[in-house]
Amino acid sequence: MRNQNNTQKGFTLIEVIITVAIIGILSAIAIPSYTESVKKGKRSDAKVELLRIAQMQESFFVQNLSYARDLTQLGFAANTVNSEEGLYDITMSGVGPAGCDPAAAAPVACTEYHLTASRDMAQAQAGDTTCTDFRIDNVARKWARGTTGSVSVSTLPSAIAPTIAPTANHVTKSRTCW
Repeated sequence: MRNQNNTQKGFTLIEVIITVAIIGILSAIAIPSYTESVKKGKRSDAKVELLRIAQMQESFFVQNLSYARDLTQLGFAANTVNSEEGLYDITMSGVGPAGCDPAAAAPVACTEYHLTASRDMAQAQAGDTTCTDFRIDNVARKWARGTTGSVSVSTLPSAIAPTIAPTANHVTKSRTCW
């Protein structure tokens, strides 16, 4: 006969082990997914800044019939600027034709430019290997690059189009990055 006054309350060791195993499995799935979502969200810092500076270039073009030769002509203190959140460094290159300068005594119009946002390796985005650099040019062609060196494009820029044949992977990576 059982003593009914001796009832135990609590969890057995098996119940605790099963609970810990379930929490471990859920964590193994949720944490990497959350980390990737945070990286994707922070990529917008680069994209917003590139589009903002491209808009400044277009305004400069309307006023001067030429794009700015460097970022200082757009009012920045240096030719490399940080994005708003400081996660990316923005630079301008590919300004052409060679020797163009709308501020010279005999102005030569700049008709093209490339803006590049590169992740700042000292910031949180240093771990984002999928999309390391973002670029946009004067005709709004956008492309990005990962650490593998492959270029992912929405439209291949004319300067690299002969050397890179677009693949299905480029189209997929373009959707991922931009």
